[in-house]
Amino acid sequence: MSRKMRTYDLCHWITEVHEDFVQIKIFIMNLNMRLVMFQRFSPLKLLSTIDTHFSLIIAMLTRFKLIKQGLQAIVISDEWNYYREDDTGKANFVERKACE
Repeated sequence: MSRKMRTYDLCHWITEVHEDFVQIKIFIMNLNMRLVMFQRFSPLKLLSTIDTHFSLIIAMLTRFKLIKQGLQAIVISDEWNYYREDDTGKANFVERKACE
């Protein structure tokens, strides 16, 4: 196995976490009321990156870590139940990832 492949195998989790964050970001941004709710619970904005730039992905994941507490507050709030109903599968995914 080449050195590049071993490095990829060790760091592949970063790609998986990035994909999770992108799904959460899309779910929140697809409905204006979820975005407004997010902005109330988190002083930071969601970042978008170009998937091919590793350093930008790391910056996005760092932001995810910083906003995680706000995401947790959103999914336990009473309002969350009103704005999760349009896609409960994705809402459950967001809840699961926010509380990991």
